[in-house]
Amino acid sequence: MISVAQRVIPCVLLRDGQVVQSQGFSSWPVIGSPFNTIRRLIDFQADEVIILDISEPTGLTLSNYHRDDLALPATERSLVQVVRRIVSETECPPMAVGGGIRKVEDAVKLIEAGADKLVLNSAIWHLPSLVRELVEEFGSQCIVASIDVEETGDNSWEIFDWKTARAIERNFFDGLRYAADLGVGEILINNRSRDGYRTGQNLELIKSALLETSVPLIAVGGIGSHADFQSALRTGVSAVAASNYFHALEVPYPLVKKRYEPEFSLRPYDDAKTFRERDGLVDVERNQARFNARVGHALELESAGYEKAFSLARPENFFRCSSCVMVSSSATPLSFDSKGVCSGCQAHFSRSSVAKSSAERQDDLFNILSAGAEGRDYDCVVAVSGGKDSYFQAHFIKNVLGLRPLLVTYDGNNWTPAGWQNLVRMREAIGADHIVVRPNNEVLSRLNIASFVLMGDMNWHAHLGIMTVPMKVAIEKSIPWVIYGEHGYEDLAGQFLAGDGPEVNYRERLEHYGRSFEWTDVVGIQGLTSSDLEVWKYPTDRQLLETSLRGLHLSSFLAWAPDEQTELVKQIYGWQDSQTPFARTYRTASNLDDMHENGLHDWLKYLKFGYGRGTDHATKDIRSGKISRGLGVELAKRHDSAFPDDFERWISMTEMKEDLFFRIANSFRSPKIWRFVQGRWIHPELETLTRG
Repeated sequence: MISVAQRVIPCVLLRDGQVVQSQGFSSWPVIGSPFNTIRRLIDFQADEVIILDISEPTGLTLSNYHRDDLALPATERSLVQVVRRIVSETECPPMAVGGGIRKVEDAVKLIEAGADKLVLNSAIWHLPSLVRELVEEFGSQCIVASIDVEETGDNSWEIFDWKTARAIERNFFDGLRYAADLGVGEILINNRSRDGYRTGQNLELIKSALLETSVPLIAVGGIGSHADFQSALRTGVSAVAASNYFHALEVPYPLVKKRYEPEFSLRPYDDAKTFRERDGLVDVERNQARFNARVGHALELESAGYEKAFSLARPENFFRCSSCVMVSSSATPLSFDSKGVCSGCQAHFSRSSVAKSSAERQDDLFNILSAGAEGRDYDCVVAVSGGKDSYFQAHFIKNVLGLRPLLVTYDGNNWTPAGWQNLVRMREAIGADHIVVRPNNEVLSRLNIASFVLMGDMNWHAHLGIMTVPMKVAIEKSIPWVIYGEHGYEDLAGQFLAGDGPEVNYRERLEHYGRSFEWTDVVGIQGLTSSDLEVWKYPTDRQLLETSLRGLHLSSFLAWAPDEQTELVKQIYGWQDSQTPFARTYRTASNLDDMHENGLHDWLKYLKFGYGRGTDHATKDIRSGKISRGLGVELAKRHDSAFPDDFERWISMTEMKEDLFFRIANSFRSPKIWRFVQGRWIHPELETLTRG
């Protein structure tokens, strides 16, 4: 056993204020808000957190149009602002922070914001006098040298210069000694060759480095499993860091710490520590004030005249991917390369690089779900609606793998006729038990109003419910696995890299499905109480750890082929698509289980981001080769601007006045996209004549 305390450190990479993954220092899928991500790591009792701002000089560009929601205000994107907010809102562990430190003043700002250590990369090679000055000013324990390494052969490595994007003419071992001579207190060795590939860390690299310097080393690059942490820690390195690994999984950090505490002198994970209980976050006065402020803002905006607030948008700032038709203002977290190709296209055309075959991954899924199944009534929960993907998920688990699924549905009372008929037939067609959880319709109506006003998304309850109810049922029935279909952001935006296998996790549920609003944020609005919202209360972290519950996406284990899968469930089970076309998309088989997803919810997305379901569906069909990009652009423009036909139904259900609806809806229009000229809303691609 190593006698010196070792650490396991999450490393968070930022670009333009958003958390990104990295692969080979050249691909940057966007994860989302640094605040949700880092808060989650702090809740997990992380030994330390490394935050590196890699906003430049990569040559790649992120969209300048981030979602402006509760999680990431547009004004809080600088590294100093991120650190300051984290420190002000959490009891955080030591934070090592780096990126863009070119002079003493940069370092002072980060220290004053709350950074405990400074991570220096380019300065090590290009500004050695600055490094020495910072060591003198703050002490060696405060300065970390980050050395990027590239594998050039068996036990052969060279130093990669992030600033110039080429190798440094300095032997790797000389570089280690050089950094140590500058007086730094730690050295972070970042293996570019394994960055993001999950192939395990280069143990020979770590062992060789340990022989060359007495300065404590942090190894990062290549972690893909729990066992990789164990292998790296056994070298005697001071700390093992990982970035991508912690984004994709539900509770990875506590599991690593708990598993390897007996073998290593790790800082202990405290099981007795009180987890942050979400009930304690309820603030009724704050919630009502936020609701009232949103209504007030909408009324004031109209009263002042929209011309002033909506006058700065420029058409050139709204652009479509040069390969598909996804837009720069995407609600899904996108990045674009220097050729204007979005991260979704990049990921789509790289998925053939997954190391395992479909058959091997299918075997992996069977082994996961069937392990320890003796004595259980069900092998897994399958989250379903009346949609085509739900039928395929249930079919695959029950009739291909031969397992025992329990089907679970969240009923948001928004069914299309075809969606409802498909749902009613599912239990009998698949031959599996089926639980449907139906919240009170009056509560649903009030939730529609609350979330529409707060976030411009009246269907928030459905997104959160779909990602909550199956997990709650699994906890109640002691079922360890919940199966969902496709990971939407992985598919559309390339959020995760090939082979990552993202699990369902609380951070993603909160930030992306919940728009960074939790059930606690609506208590008190429209008379809603905590007990009214029981359906939407996600299992606690304690429950997740004690039961080992995990949510998996079937698309992580199959070559996902929606068109083929749809034809299969039609032939075998008589699944039916919509007999009535949708106004906002040309498809009749997608999202038909919820009328608002292809309707009013999507129209509100058009106001907020300038595009809708027509763009989403055309993007997928272009990537799969079904349609040309030219036709995709035409379809997207035609359907994105269409007014939905479910509007009257929603107004009747909520009893909201139409004029108030449009005032509030218009307050969510993005001023980066929309202009208001002579009583008309102007979209960058066309003058919209739709209502509002």
